[in-house]
Amino acid sequence: EAEKAALISIPTLDFNAEDLFIIRNFINDGGTLLLIDDYGYANTILSYLDTDIRFSKAPFLDPLFSYKNQNIPRITDFIPELKDAGINLLTFNNATALLNVSEPEAIAWSSKASFLDKDGNGVLSPEDNRGPLVVAAEVKLGKGKVVMISDSSIIVNSMVERDNNYD
Repeated sequence: EAEKAALISIPTLDFNAEDLFIIRNFINDGGTLLLIDDYGYANTILSYLDTDIRFSKAPFLDPLFSYKNQNIPRITDFIPELKDAGINLLTFNNATALLNVSEPEAIAWSSKASFLDKDGNGVLSPEDNRGPLVVAAEVKLGKGKVVMISDSSIIVNSMVERDNNYD
């Protein structure tokens, strides 16, 4: 049987029980669900799937490893399988980070200079999470899996051609 795939990008409405049931069955039957979000709307799905991982909702900034400014961070740290597939640089745009990700679930991280700007002031504050931050993760569920990427901008026209975003 061919691998199934689905893409949910920036869900802006709450999912009803029937939608969530269908998504869970799709994954359990071997499907791959790709959740690309930066504002936390996908957290309803993650909660229903009984995983602790969440999209933070707070902006993730990187004043050192970025393109033009800290709101456009570059990602250079990946698991070996992604590096072997030619993924060595992604450029995010107004992204967030993933929370509650265990080490085996993480597949990409931001730099040590990055931070999760919880108070929205644009500078590193004591309450902000410091990098490296998990920006992509994969969780196996049933016969399938859920892949989470914490920036929906990587698939928009202005960003898809940057670095390895298309790959």
